[in-house]
Amino acid sequence: MATNDIYKVADLCEAATVGKVEQIQQILAAQPDLINLHMAENNEHRAIHYAVMNQHTDAVRVLMEAGALHTSGIYPHRDATAAFTMAQERGYDDIVNIIHEEDEKRKLAACKNITISEENDALFEAVQKEQDQEALKILNQNPDLLDACHRNGGSVIYAAASKGRYQLVQELLKRGADITHLTPEGQSPLDGAVHNVRGRNRPLNEGCLICAGMLLQAGCKLSLESAIALNEQDFVKQYAQDHPDRFQSNDSDRDGLLQIAVQNDNIDMLRLLLGLGLHPDDRHQLHNYESKPYSWGQPLGHAAGNSQYDIAELLLERGADPNASMYASGNPIAAAYNNQDEKMKGLLFRYGANLDHTTAGLNAETSAAAVALQNNPSLAKDLLWAAGCGGDINIVGMCLRQLDWKPDDSRWFSLLEQPLRLWRANPHRKFRDFDRSVYPEIFRMILDHGVSPNLFGRYGYRIAHDLAACGVVWGEPIMTEKERVTFAEILCDHDADLNVTDELLLSSPLGWAVRWGKYDLARLYLERGADPTLAGAEWATPLAWAEKKDHADITDLIKKFL
Repeated sequence: MATNDIYKVADLCEAATVGKVEQIQQILAAQPDLINLHMAENNEHRAIHYAVMNQHTDAVRVLMEAGALHTSGIYPHRDATAAFTMAQERGYDDIVNIIHEEDEKRKLAACKNITISEENDALFEAVQKEQDQEALKILNQNPDLLDACHRNGGSVIYAAASKGRYQLVQELLKRGADITHLTPEGQSPLDGAVHNVRGRNRPLNEGCLICAGMLLQAGCKLSLESAIALNEQDFVKQYAQDHPDRFQSNDSDRDGLLQIAVQNDNIDMLRLLLGLGLHPDDRHQLHNYESKPYSWGQPLGHAAGNSQYDIAELLLERGADPNASMYASGNPIAAAYNNQDEKMKGLLFRYGANLDHTTAGLNAETSAAAVALQNNPSLAKDLLWAAGCGGDINIVGMCLRQLDWKPDDSRWFSLLEQPLRLWRANPHRKFRDFDRSVYPEIFRMILDHGVSPNLFGRYGYRIAHDLAACGVVWGEPIMTEKERVTFAEILCDHDADLNVTDELLLSSPLGWAVRWGKYDLARLYLERGADPTLAGAEWATPLAWAEKKDHADITDLIKKFL
């Protein structure tokens, strides 16, 4: 434990793990910002996760009172590992009740206008589903809900403006809706509309733009971010005079203002912001870790991925780094490749961009990958990772010949995962035709190289576990159930151990298959010798998962093997 009131997130997580409420309170009193930080950059556990998993009800209450996020899960299976989800699925009813109770208090405290009622919930559901007439019908029956707020603290007019429902916004304005109300994050209805005028890889939402104009005319006040998005240059100039420090570039405090201009395809505003002192590699700061990694080069990366040639050239002329990495998102040349934009590639190469080995692997640039590997054999691991996603058997073969790691070397794990994870949902797939059978073949090639099928990931889960949970990226399915079984058959053919449990869900691969409702995979595992009773806790048995998830067909299947 740290001394002199200087603590780390690890101290808070340790106290939560053992349920030491007084220590938790002491740490948060000194450093309240630790409440929702991740344990480490490669470990997304927060203190609330440890308190829930160890059934420390009092610790959970204290953490919730301090603002703990209970809906955020743990990579790579976030849908199953939010604190509330884990408490629910494990049958920790006391903790479920505490989280629910504190969440209701939090929502009510966030906004004095929140009304907890069926009518209020129905109103916001209608707005969310873009059912304007239904929303007005509810308002006609309940006129007192005009300025009511959603449980997240956003008003009706904020929700409507965020969806671009300009006719509904017009009617709400006629009825006198409050345009001064802010969300708990300080967002006005105008901010809600502007935020969704454009988005990453999203076309112009003209409805949101119309809403923004209506709200401005009605007297809604501009924020700096909204002014940038709407090209209100006079406002930005005056703001810069009043707050000059906001526009001074430095290495520790950049907030992505350039990105707003680029995202809204506004080169004149971009010129203004650059002239006011913002660096062309303006960045967004990520706050989830104590180490605070950053996303560099976001404006140029966005321009490169969306064929914004004039904007990209302006940024490059002003000194943007054509090789700057974007946290978890490659670099500008990778974005151009993803978009299959030869003109953008040429522009970036002209300003010094390099075709890095990762981009070469992802895009099946076999010759470039071969040259990179010949010049630097140590690139084999990274290149194999990329090729496993990019689907190039030739590159995979070249890399495997360079790697002589032991069969149980943990570095193999992420390489085995690659063919399973991103291969269909990645944006660079959209312009390329793929033989989908190449990915099981890559998977087989790695295992045939002598790699153990029983390697485990961060929390003790095996590839056999992971096969059950992977399958959807950014809302898009990445494999059919037939393909999932094909991968599993290859794994079983290489003698994968199916009778092991992980550390998070305390379940076997069969248990995972049942939890995620994968009938064919569950059947294969049972046929290949999976123990239908194995689990690290009673709530984690395959049968328990089947019953709590209401998978009647899988329940019947399991009973045949008992």
